Amino acid sequence: MATDEVQQAAGAGDQRVHKRKRSIQDTPINVNRIQSAMHRVSVLKEELAGIKETEVDVEAMMQHVSALEQILRGAKKPKLSFSSFTKTELEILGVRRGRLVFKQKALHDLATKTTSQAAAEVKALRARIIDIYDLVNMDYEAGSRMILDAVLLALGKTSLPGCAVAILPEMRIATGDGIKVRNPATGYELWLTGNIDYAVIGYKDELDNKDRLIGVDNSRHDALKVAQSHFILIEAKHQNDGEPLASSMPEAVGQAIAVAELTSHTEIRFCLSNGRSWFFGILKNEASGWVYYQSTARHLNREVEGHSETSVKRNNWAGFGMGESWLLAPTAKSELYELLD
Repeated sequence: MATDEVQQAAGAGDQRVHKRKRSIQDTPINVNRIQSAMHRVSVLKEELAGIKETEVDVEAMMQHVSALEQILRGAKKPKLSFSSFTKTELEILGVRRGRLVFKQKALHDLATKTTSQAAAEVKALRARIIDIYDLVNMDYEAGSRMILDAVLLALGKTSLPGCAVAILPEMRIATGDGIKVRNPATGYELWLTGNIDYAVIGYKDELDNKDRLIGVDNSRHDALKVAQSHFILIEAKHQNDGEPLASSMPEAVGQAIAVAELTSHTEIRFCLSNGRSWFFGILKNEASGWVYYQSTARHLNREVEGHSETSVKRNNWAGFGMGESWLLAPTAKSELYELLD
């Protein structure tokens, strides 16, 4: 018995000796916290401006914090939330930008060929938008969300027979350590975390698909399986006159890349909107790497009240056709637009 105990103890000792030590690279580092620390030091530097001795000390501190960030970025897995994803990350990941150009005649034809149900929804939506602008303070994100909610609900009610629409707000796609994205040319890796403001999914209304999307037992895994490639993500922002909406495009692109990595799809459709302005985008995984194609802004504004319904459909609801087209035939080349460098 004593011999057995000694052997077991020796075996345990061997296990301890050979157990893999935890590496600094095993845990993703939250880059957001480093950026927050640098911001606080910057604020301190501004507050103490003019005191020469202090300026020197703070400047040295900034250099140390910046150096620490570079060391940790190189030694550990950088983890970043979607809201902190910027042009810098796009450049580091080698993501290129192209143009999504609408064909005006095709959009005009689309507006004149809407079904009676779609026409009724556009009319009702126009009235809802007018009410929101008359009653709601649009300086807050909740006001913009009311516009977005109205538009998405109308889109969901205009789907064609055989295709239903589900809207999943605050869909969490990057949990835990996040989703790894990689620059194939340099090998640089980044882990992304966070939620999608709205996931709009087109699906076949059969089997138990609806319950898997909007039932009490819904899950991210089931939603992506049911959606297949009939998926649009929407990043929502509030109407801020001090900051252009387009400045938030990297955040939407980062979400699209994460969804593409999660689903192994080579093309993801997405939209950036504050309720008033809408940017449409397509992310494609091409031979040269990730490329996102961005449209110019489509605007929906207060002047909608003074326009005829036909004018409203032609000028402001082109996005309706885009959304419906993408949900029903997401991989087909659309006649509504072309992709250019």
